[in-house]
Amino acid sequence: MVELTVLNGSEPGRLLRLNRFPTRVGRRCEGEGLLVGPGIWDHHFDVVREESGRFGLVVAKGARVAMDGEFIERSTLKNGGILEAGGLRLRFSLGVSTQRPLGLREGVVWMGAGILLVLEAWMIVWVGR
Repeated sequence: MVELTVLNGSEPGRLLRLNRFPTRVGRRCEGEGLLVGPGIWDHHFDVVREESGRFGLVVAKGARVAMDGEFIERSTLKNGGILEAGGLRLRFSLGVSTQRPLGLREGVVWMGAGILLVLEAWMIVWVGR
């Protein structure tokens, strides 16, 4: 998951959580890519998943986006990087990941260990006769 945090404008602190890629971001983009602010175009940029597995940004034709102070057309995003789109400043960050539940795996391992313990005890008793 990718997060874009709005740092200024009318909604500072607003968080855009992007889960599907590519995701269009702009004034008229529905769902998770909706970004409203001064100077934001209907379709301002896309957040994409690159072949390397990293996240990238592709600026829409005619729009302007600066990353860490330099205007770009396409770039790989860095965790904590600052984007300037229109009159808004955004911070790119990777979302918090959640660990999958491990209860079933742990149960199988403990059950296997218990079965081995019972088999070893049975073998000791059987050999000791």
